[in-house]
Amino acid sequence: VPAKGRANVLFLGDSLTDYDRSRNHASIMAHYLEEAHPGAFTVYNYAIGGDFCSRLWNRMNGRKTNRLEAFEDIWSRTYDLAFILLGANDSKTSTNNGYKVPVTPPSLQEKFMGQMIAFLKEKGVRRVVLISPAVANWPLCQKITAQREKKRKNCSLFGEPKHLEAFAAVERRLAESTEGVDFLDIYTPMKALPDAYEMTRPGDGVHLVDKGYRFVACRLLDYLSGVAVAAFATDLEKRESVDISPTGEVQWQN
Repeated sequence: VPAKGRANVLFLGDSLTDYDRSRNHASIMAHYLEEAHPGAFTVYNYAIGGDFCSRLWNRMNGRKTNRLEAFEDIWSRTYDLAFILLGANDSKTSTNNGYKVPVTPPSLQEKFMGQMIAFLKEKGVRRVVLISPAVANWPLCQKITAQREKKRKNCSLFGEPKHLEAFAAVERRLAESTEGVDFLDIYTPMKALPDAYEMTRPGDGVHLVDKGYRFVACRLLDYLSGVAVAAFATDLEKRESVDISPTGEVQWQN
């Protein structure tokens, strides 16, 4: 990963980047950047669980929404690079629409994400990276919703592939048509893996576990380096879990 001077890196997103902050993909990436280039990169994680496009857009603008206080100091600094990982909640459907229409349909997604990109550029962000949604354990998501339907009238359904893929397609189009925006596809390579479902929590099939975090971290570092990180990925993916202490030290647990 080339580094000249200092760079601030911003993460925005939902619970996939908000949960497990001591060991998720943002933390793993931050550790290896610090190891390779001490003091060159500072990573700020402002992801918030439950976020979808419109909610994040409102909070970015200081408009009334949940956890507005979490962004109180977000614009107290400028960022060189911003990663946005959304889609898990945007692609959710519900009984209210017969599980047919996602929370954020493609037309609204394109509108909100286009506004986010323009806003970030106005704030001085040099490059925005739209990360595709991760793969969800679709059979498990269906099973969970079917069980909940027996107990409640209003249910949500996460992880339907066609909605996740439609979300990624919009991101790809935005990146192709907007200067200073890249698309990072984690969905396609994750889907191709025989153990893709093992990268998600067995309790919900949506949130990532350590194996999933390591996978995403490898893709992030691959993007940043512009070259293959096979040696890093091989070493990292051999491990069962990783924990990053407050001092930034990685502690492997085999």
